[in-house]
Amino acid sequence: MLDKEDVLQIRVPIPGRDRGLNHTLVYLVKSLDNWILIDTGLGTDEGYSFLTQSITDLGFKPDDIKNILITHGHPDHHGLSERMREWTGAQIAMHQLDAKSEFRRRNRMDVNDDTFKIWNTLYGIPIELMQKEQKAVEKHSNEDYSPWRSPVPESDILIKGNEELFGDPTIVSIWTPGHSPGHICVYDKKRKVLFSGDHVLPRITPNISMYPGDNHNPLGQYIDSLTQVEDLDVETVYPAHQGTFTGLKDRVVVMKQHHEDRMQEMTNAIKNSSDGLTAWQVASNIHWNVGTWENIGFWTRRMATTETLSHLEYMYNKNIIKKTEHNSQVIYQI
Repeated sequence: MLDKEDVLQIRVPIPGRDRGLNHTLVYLVKSLDNWILIDTGLGTDEGYSFLTQSITDLGFKPDDIKNILITHGHPDHHGLSERMREWTGAQIAMHQLDAKSEFRRRNRMDVNDDTFKIWNTLYGIPIELMQKEQKAVEKHSNEDYSPWRSPVPESDILIKGNEELFGDPTIVSIWTPGHSPGHICVYDKKRKVLFSGDHVLPRITPNISMYPGDNHNPLGQYIDSLTQVEDLDVETVYPAHQGTFTGLKDRVVVMKQHHEDRMQEMTNAIKNSSDGLTAWQVASNIHWNVGTWENIGFWTRRMATTETLSHLEYMYNKNIIKKTEHNSQVIYQI
């Protein structure tokens, strides 16, 4: 736990995950005469017990917490929010885009949904293999996946972004779309700290993907959002994973370069093809840190493809590459 000028960090466990991402860092932040809880962690009984006991051990009563702010609508951030609202009586606040019904529905799509199947086929993702892998997971895995399917909570307060929070002029939201449509960071101007959620992480880059129903440019939004926080007067960054860090601007520069390098790698793959490639095929030509394409699991490959797609669509919007549709599939070409 971290205690610096009324900022408290609690490391809520994520069961069954590797060492680097086996937790969500949630924060208690003093605001005027109240306390804000930023994110809650994945919705497991273990996480709930750990979070409530940690808050109690720190000397808080449940009703000391007046607001629960969710940085974005992913289950490892909002999963315990309903239970924490019940425990504290606090109001839940999140950005209006991640609170929208379309985003809530998208997060619960399954492999047998017709729209989902058509969309995956369009970008070259093999739907039969997807369905086969899903059945295998459900049959053989001992892991409980239900916390990862928890719906986005009903919000009491809808945030538009770039506004003061809960009546405190020193604490403001910054709308930083990319990792999700309604991702927000929280900037504490007085303490010169940024609660970055998944927007800026110290050692990895967040997944920036396109999903069924997306009609925007997530990578373009993400790069613009990085620029938006790059020059803030920040001494310390409190992210949702890994650990606290300094040097925000330097980290942003590295993250932007990562995406430039990734796009160059994709462009080279397309150049080396005679007839163009689907997003799945482009992804299969990229170097991934988790292993070779043939040796990583299907769902990791699918995630790599949806992230590849966000880069391809960004380059298409910049007129760097072209795309055509052939046999119900999108083909990317130079």
